[in-house]
Amino acid sequence: QAGRAGMDWAISRATNGQACSGAFTPPGFDGFNVAVACVTSTGTQLPEENDKVPQFFQITSTAQFGVPGGADYTYGQLTAVVEWPP
Repeated sequence: QAGRAGMDWAISRATNGQACSGAFTPPGFDGFNVAVACVTSTGTQLPEENDKVPQFFQITSTAQFGVPGGADYTYGQLTAVVEWPP
């Protein structure tokens, strides 16, 4: 769930014109470290959609808790591609 919180954070920022990479601890997830990477690319003009030029955001959210090798260590990673405007 911490990784999903990072993904939601990045999508919200990307679709509002803000930087979508960063590291943080989501509220309610004490001890978790979440790192979000966001790569932006521009699509081609789409005449069939009123000349819309979409932006694509490839987002990777990585969440970790504890120390690698420790009994309570957890790791999760999610990746998504978002097209904006939809």
